[in-house]
Amino acid sequence: LICFVLFAFAAQAQNQSSLAYQLLADSLLEHKNYQSAALYYEKALKNAQNPADLMLRIATCNYKINKIDLANTWFKKADVAQAQFSEADINSYVNVLTMSENRADAQR
Repeated sequence: LICFVLFAFAAQAQNQSSLAYQLLADSLLEHKNYQSAALYYEKALKNAQNPADLMLRIATCNYKINKIDLANTWFKKADVAQAQFSEADINSYVNVLTMSENRADAQR
């Protein structure tokens, strides 16, 4: 019983730290501090309950700072994880694919 309680407490603490990192990253993103936002989204990703959306935010941050290869990698991960792409996300992804010369993927 004690082990279960400790495990539950540890899991709760991890979820709270993930949420804290995400809230910090959201604030950084809102203030256009994309590089730092991406870093904290990655930290939040480790224990996130919905990692697909965080992957999409990491992709967006990397796109905004012109890290096209990283943005492409994270957009692909978000796509595989079935993130909910907005119209703006789709446009950013198409731009990334076009800039990275993946025109065949951009057209689908």
